[in-house]
Amino acid sequence: MGRKIGAIEGLVSIVLFIFNVILGVAGVGLIAVGAIVYEDFKTYTDEKLFENKYLIVPVAISLAAGSLLALLSVLGIGSLCCKKKCMVKAYIVCMVVLFGLEIATAALAALNRDEIKDSALRGIRTALPAAYGPNSRNLTRKAVDKLQETFSCCGGANYTDYTSQMIAPPESCCIAQTAGCASSLSNIEGKGCAQALFDRFKKHAAAIIAFAATFIVIQLVAVAFSVHILKDDHGDFV
Repeated sequence: MGRKIGAIEGLVSIVLFIFNVILGVAGVGLIAVGAIVYEDFKTYTDEKLFENKYLIVPVAISLAAGSLLALLSVLGIGSLCCKKKCMVKAYIVCMVVLFGLEIATAALAALNRDEIKDSALRGIRTALPAAYGPNSRNLTRKAVDKLQETFSCCGGANYTDYTSQMIAPPESCCIAQTAGCASSLSNIEGKGCAQALFDRFKKHAAAIIAFAATFIVIQLVAVAFSVHILKDDHGDFV
């Protein structure tokens, strides 16, 4: 009987170790994703094309979740090595906090979905005079041009965001960019940049959520095995 109990605990420890290594790798990956999202949108938030709060919050959550995953990995492996039930308890508490963080992320994305797109539309429309108006700013122009060239789009909703403000669409709006290409509306991108920017944001958010969701099953199994260790009065954990 004792050998059977020892074998089960050994198996549980091996599975937990593997899961914690995966969690550590996932944590580093989530931190990397957060950094990529921040770098991808930073130019646009700097020039007010996109509200900073809609970038900082998801990036902060991503970095926090990634850091917590890495901490969980270290704590989980440490508890297995040191055979301390107090560390297992701390591990379970951190896992519950991570669950809460993942739920908060999903809820935040759902609640702010429409507002994020509207924010992008307002920001781009406001930036156009600063980019191509009489008192244009070079940095804003570069940000707008980068946005339109990167996403093959024009204006906030479309090119009329320029014409309605008595501004000629720039060459960065062109489908095929050549000198004087913007003089023909048939060569202007029909897609607005607010939708394009929102689609990119959704793509990043979906990647972060999918990344976290992938490990929910692993987290649940890790918690179940950790609870088993706490309840086991015959093992090596003290």
